[in-house]
Amino acid sequence: MTYHSLDFRQTATLLSKRFGNLNLGINPLAQSLQEMLPLDGIHRPVVHNMLQEIYHQNRCASLDATICVDPTFDALGKLAWDLKSAKYTDVDALALIEQIGDYLAELFTLKPDNKEPEDKNSTITTEPSSCTVRFRAPR
Repeated sequence: MTYHSLDFRQTATLLSKRFGNLNLGINPLAQSLQEMLPLDGIHRPVVHNMLQEIYHQNRCASLDATICVDPTFDALGKLAWDLKSAKYTDVDALALIEQIGDYLAELFTLKPDNKEPEDKNSTITTEPSSCTVRFRAPR
């Protein structure tokens, strides 16, 4: 299966549109990672960690740097692992990370000329099987 790359800013903006600033609190007009990190939002700490991990795992030098599927899902997997391993698991935050993972899987499998997946009820076709991405445990 061929995956398409996205840039970090574009991805954060699409996540913000899809899940809303009430949940994420991302600043899509930011000029740096620090400015983009949420100051508020229901899941601020988780989103903060998620953005930092995706940025660092992809070795981004700027918000417009390209991110790829493997490092992005390594970052989400690490975060999901940390949430599951915590003494008290935040089930809502874990569910959000899994929903974000599903959405990113859709984004990475789109044709380059598509900017955003269609609504949830439409289908996105990929090669032979549907795109199911499971998080990997951290290395």
